[in-house]
Amino acid sequence: MDINELKDIIKLGVSMVVATRDAQMRPDICDGAGINISSDASKMTIFLVQQRATRTLANIENNSSIAVSMSRPPTYAAAQIKGRVTRVRPVDPTEQPIAQECATAFQREIQLIGVTREAAMGLRLVPDIAVDVSIENIFIQTPGPKAGQSMGSP
Repeated sequence: MDINELKDIIKLGVSMVVATRDAQMRPDICDGAGINISSDASKMTIFLVQQRATRTLANIENNSSIAVSMSRPPTYAAAQIKGRVTRVRPVDPTEQPIAQECATAFQREIQLIGVTREAAMGLRLVPDIAVDVSIENIFIQTPGPKAGQSMGSP
């Protein structure tokens, strides 16, 4: 897998888990509502729903380390991106279509594995927080012989 393949997988729809830690090194996770990776793969923006990310956002205030794991439900194609948060801000209105497409693509993907349309639509998230991240490394997480290998740093 390379960065272009990862971007294609994201466009198809991925499940996202955002991981942070507090000052005592206790981990926390929340679900991501979308992601946008820069063209050169040096930065990304993660879209979150504030109500579901309270602890994650508090952790970011104390520690900028973040990891985002994503997988495509029908194929288990997966990657993990690690980096440092550079800014937390409200979602810009121009970013809403990107975040919405992520959510719509994920809804389509989970229908392929048997989730009913009604249940998939019930998972609709409206992100209100954008987390800008400087990417440090990207790892292949798809099960198989390359799992855990680095795709390299940008």
